[in-house]
Amino acid sequence: MFRDPAGAMSTLKVPSNSQHPLQPIQQGLTEFAEGQQMTIQELLKKTGKFLHGTTLGINALLQGQGAKTALLTTAGFRDALEIRRSQLKNQWDFTAALPPVLVPRYLRLGVHERLDYQGVTLTPVDEAQVQEIAHFLAQEKIEAVAVCFLFSCQNPEHEREVKALLQALLPELFITLSSELSPQLGEYERTVTTVLNARISPLVNAYLDSLQGLLQEQGLGVPILVAQNKGGLTDRLRAGREAVLTLFSGPAGGAKGGWALAQNTGLANLVIADMGGTSLDISLVREGRLEMTQNAEIAGWFKFKCWIFIRWELAAEVSLG
Repeated sequence: MFRDPAGAMSTLKVPSNSQHPLQPIQQGLTEFAEGQQMTIQELLKKTGKFLHGTTLGINALLQGQGAKTALLTTAGFRDALEIRRSQLKNQWDFTAALPPVLVPRYLRLGVHERLDYQGVTLTPVDEAQVQEIAHFLAQEKIEAVAVCFLFSCQNPEHEREVKALLQALLPELFITLSSELSPQLGEYERTVTTVLNARISPLVNAYLDSLQGLLQEQGLGVPILVAQNKGGLTDRLRAGREAVLTLFSGPAGGAKGGWALAQNTGLANLVIADMGGTSLDISLVREGRLEMTQNAEIAGWFKFKCWIFIRWELAAEVSLG
């Protein structure tokens, strides 16, 4: 989608390429530039805002891809990720298959530390054990670590201490702290959100780095802004560090577009049907408002911080100014 200085919009769609995700972006920009009788360098130099939405993270999760990830939890609580909420969608179906556990048990490691429910230290972090864990992570060629301690939402100090110890020993390791990403009550939800983020962020970050390099080489002089689950935008660095915030950005963008249509047409209530090649998503504008939820589900896993609508599609928007 392209918007000129007068506000008029035009669209161009090219097929996605899962093996080479940057290729459709290059092709789309090239074709649009040719249609405007410009070179791609002239087009990007005139670009005042570049907005990008990607489904790289959600596709990687659904295909079982992502960084090799370990989980560090409070000792005795490493199975919270597998126990989940101990609920079945159909409580009478004892044969219902559960989604696979995101981190195998041998990579879920309990750290000797403990906070009480108010965040007061009961047991300090065992630094010697963390050093042993770092050695194990290096042996296993772990690429990312999720750290989620009990009651860290009340006091992040233990998680921060472990991160500092690991970074000193394994500077290339990607580390996500639950206290930074999703400091909310709900041990399972907080843990699964942190693990999902650790697993996909290295992949998404590498992609966004490549995208920025490609566009800057051709003349883009403005920052790349990335769509989020909440329907807003964030900068490229945060999107690469907290890629879980992009998982539902496609559905959120569709819902936000429907809301904008309702505002422009003066309709207080609107049913939005957002159809792509693999899904049909329905959202509602009621009395001129969109509703948000903290909980959503992807392939049987729950997470925080997202719209509840789902769609898979790659899109980019350039505003010319």
